[in-house]
Amino acid sequence: MISTQISISKGWLHELGDFRFTEAYYWDPTYRAAIDRKIDEYLVDTFKDLPVHNFESNLVQKDFIAPNMVRIGAIQPNLILGTLLGANLIFPEDADSDIDRSPLKDIAQSVDLPPVELLLQHALVQRLDGQIETALKDTSKITIPPFFWDTSGRATIHGIFTTAHKLVGEQFFLLMYDNPPLAHAVLAWISDAYMILLRHFSQLGGMHTTSVHIGECSGCLISKGDFDIFAKPYIEVFGSRWPLRVHSCGLSDHLIDSLTHIRNVQSLDVGSNTSIGAIRSRMGKQFLIEVAPPVEILLEGAEDQASVEWLEKTIEENGDGPLKISCHLEPGYSTEFLAVLTTYSRTHTSFQAP
Repeated sequence: MISTQISISKGWLHELGDFRFTEAYYWDPTYRAAIDRKIDEYLVDTFKDLPVHNFESNLVQKDFIAPNMVRIGAIQPNLILGTLLGANLIFPEDADSDIDRSPLKDIAQSVDLPPVELLLQHALVQRLDGQIETALKDTSKITIPPFFWDTSGRATIHGIFTTAHKLVGEQFFLLMYDNPPLAHAVLAWISDAYMILLRHFSQLGGMHTTSVHIGECSGCLISKGDFDIFAKPYIEVFGSRWPLRVHSCGLSDHLIDSLTHIRNVQSLDVGSNTSIGAIRSRMGKQFLIEVAPPVEILLEGAEDQASVEWLEKTIEENGDGPLKISCHLEPGYSTEFLAVLTTYSRTHTSFQAP
């Protein structure tokens, strides 16, 4: 069976809906919930019968959304870690939040990394802890703690390698070759930090962790050999505890063998024309594959026929296994693909109702 999920970016909502994502949106859960309700109403009015959701990229699952959810610290996980290392969170009103610098850019030795246990004493963590404790007092609401985005219990982190890229910057690619021991020390620290934070927020927020999404967005930039050395072992730290959903941005055909051999991987989320057939042939008919369409068929001016051809090719390569097609609407993207996908899904019996 094939399912679909369409979500929308903050950039698109700002540009065409004039929504502004101020600091209060991230730090005041009640205010955020009110803004999200307005966005939901706007999406229904704007897209009519197209099922478009106000989700954080593909981190949220539409089947696990409840109207009484209260999200605490709904900020990308690598930004939380960057802030704990001394960077400042920034909140552009027309885009996703970010940090103002790479806090490990000048790291020279592993002793410069703080003990991960001390992260729980940081003012940011203490602030989030207080918000969780306050939210839990209202038993009519479902508290969603940091690192979680819906009621499913699926935690989300960036890939350890991807996080190192964010925290160190482009220099990390050189560090891998110039000083491999330090590169591994950084990766191990990030893995330990994510683990202690994830378990802390899960326990405090009463959210049992059922699985972990690992977004290895930068993995496609390195070779299979480097991926096996600098990315895969740290992903598998989490696979030793939980089922994994692993994401790889960009064309990732050269990583398919590595991705499909990750310990406890239960689904792969790929894009940019990564071979669905190659994944299906390795993982069998029961394995969930999630895919995003290539950017070229999403842009303004793209022909509908190109979208249909991509859908047909993807479905043919998939065979009869479970498949999810996800699309995140960014500024400059046309809504034509959304219309094509929705129409196609409603006229082909292999699709679930959108």
